[in-house]
Amino acid sequence: MKKLVLFTAMVALFGNATETFAQCDDLSDVARFSSAAEQTIIDYKHGLMWSACAISPSSGRCMAETEVRSRMTGLQALQFAEDAQLGGHADWRLPNLKEALTLFGGCNDFTYQAPLQAGKYQRRIWTATLDAGLSGASLKTVTMSDGQIVPWAIKTSAASVFLVRDVAQGAQ
Repeated sequence: MKKLVLFTAMVALFGNATETFAQCDDLSDVARFSSAAEQTIIDYKHGLMWSACAISPSSGRCMAETEVRSRMTGLQALQFAEDAQLGGHADWRLPNLKEALTLFGGCNDFTYQAPLQAGKYQRRIWTATLDAGLSGASLKTVTMSDGQIVPWAIKTSAASVFLVRDVAQGAQ
């Protein structure tokens, strides 16, 4: 009888743990992203449309692989996002921190996994998430190589810009 009670307790305890782990191994992300209008990609899992690449402030188009000087300060990035016209849409913004982190593997896997084009010089991207830790105004940035979150001063630091907008479920 004691063995049956112990077995039942273990199944109840580890049954939930197995379910939790299964969520981390979700293979349904295969069709998560798809190309939409020019220079945009839809993330169906999160209901977001992304610019397909880091955007050059001078051209408003994808940054070249070798562009170094096209990064923006946080203030420039916020203004650029507000004024952006891309893929027939004008409601672009900088991603918040949570949205930016959806570009990575998740479940403690901080490998960049989205099909957005990040050139080798686009090491950090701006988010719209404020950081109160620095002495001056700062926004959180995300390192593209490992998902590290770092606050950067919005007036003096430069990072790359991926734009995002909300899309209705099933919309294109």
